[in-house]
Amino acid sequence: MTSRLDYCNVLFADCSDAVRQRLQHIHNSAAHVIHSQPVFTRATPLLQNLHWLPILKRVTCKLCVLMFNIVRGSAPSYLTDLCNICSDDHLRSASRGLFAQPRTNTKLANKAFCVADPSAWNSLPSSIRFIDSKHSFCKQLNYLLFLFFFLGYRFLTVK
Repeated sequence: MTSRLDYCNVLFADCSDAVRQRLQHIHNSAAHVIHSQPVFTRATPLLQNLHWLPILKRVTCKLCVLMFNIVRGSAPSYLTDLCNICSDDHLRSASRGLFAQPRTNTKLANKAFCVADPSAWNSLPSSIRFIDSKHSFCKQLNYLLFLFFFLGYRFLTVK
């Protein structure tokens, strides 16, 4: 079931609240079914017990994994061409390995891959951005997103 929610979930970057709530409701319903709990019980402890991230954090995770592939050179060229690393030597972001984020004027433009993906990557701590192994990167990223979501902190979201 979760594989169906994860399929092309990058398209849900910066989606409307109504769409995100519908997807989250499906996700919560699956957690209720797996735990054999009634619908009116809170879903957060169930998701925490299953180690499932909420929909918005899953989208952020997928964006960061795509960006990891771009940085390491294992992504297709059509994705690599969309993201530009900050190359100005006078900026601090160039030394940190951050990507340039195009300026946009509309909310629709913020959903574009070339804006949403660098935004998600740049919001990661440098200790995670510089991990070389994809397995270690995914493990640390999931741990970080899981930890910060269930502790109540609000960061690492797609803008």
